[in-house]
Amino acid sequence: MTQNSNQSKIPRGDGLFWGVVLIAVGVFWLFGNFGWFSWDWLATLWQLWPLILIVLGLNYLLRDNPLRLPVIAGVAVLGAVALIGWNARPGAAGSELKISIPLQGTPRAEINLRTGVTKLELTSSGSAELLVSGTARLLPGERLEPSTRTEGDLSVVNLRSEGNVSGGSFRGNRGWELALSPVPLLSINLQSGVGESELNLSGLRLERLQVQSGVGSLRLELPAQGSYSANLQGGVGQIRVDLPDGLEARIQVSRGLGGLELPSGLTRIDDNTYQTPGYDTAPNRVDLRVSGGVGQVEIRR
Repeated sequence: MTQNSNQSKIPRGDGLFWGVVLIAVGVFWLFGNFGWFSWDWLATLWQLWPLILIVLGLNYLLRDNPLRLPVIAGVAVLGAVALIGWNARPGAAGSELKISIPLQGTPRAEINLRTGVTKLELTSSGSAELLVSGTARLLPGERLEPSTRTEGDLSVVNLRSEGNVSGGSFRGNRGWELALSPVPLLSINLQSGVGESELNLSGLRLERLQVQSGVGSLRLELPAQGSYSANLQGGVGQIRVDLPDGLEARIQVSRGLGGLELPSGLTRIDDNTYQTPGYDTAPNRVDLRVSGGVGQVEIRR
């Protein structure tokens, strides 16, 4: 009786299948939050979504077959191997676009960025001639057509990923590598897709920063000089913000699913708002608003 009772408690059928799936998702999610692997793996995994439908169909058709799990595992492996072979074909790496947008002679500039499936690195160029420069490596089917216009004393630059991506290998550590001029006062709007975003804005003159993060970690280094605002909306992935020495801050945080780490020495204004002691009178300060999604939020000095 005892033996039969113990056997009845062992998950079988759909319970075993979905239990393994949930455990695997939880492990990857946990490792991603700890920074033990890059969220960029999702940029390649998204290409496998038709395989997920195949696996679900096989799970239903073979639900009473004892060979169900080996068959599903074999199909998944074959699908992954086929994807690797497809991505290794000639031309799978996509194209490379050189970007060189000159300064328009205006004291202010607005930079609008929308990435697809890529890693973004944004830095200061130190150039007095080019407003935006760098390289964008595109996937097959992806298009990027820079556009510029002038509105009074403001130059507006649009760099937006377009088109239907047809597959291809994810670039890993290579994607959009862009540099901005430190000369004009900048407003930066970023809408990221899938992939890591590293924004080193320490050498720039910033007026406003708006980031809508998709899937992937976001790391931001803010300028030490100026009075500006930064609004970060998280998706899936870690958000890390580095505050430089000498920059005072008012920080409003709305946590999602994940932990929160703040620097020491802050004064708590209300449940979600914190402030450094010298914020009210400081010439160099940031009004920082962070809305967390799924992942850790870290603000450090």
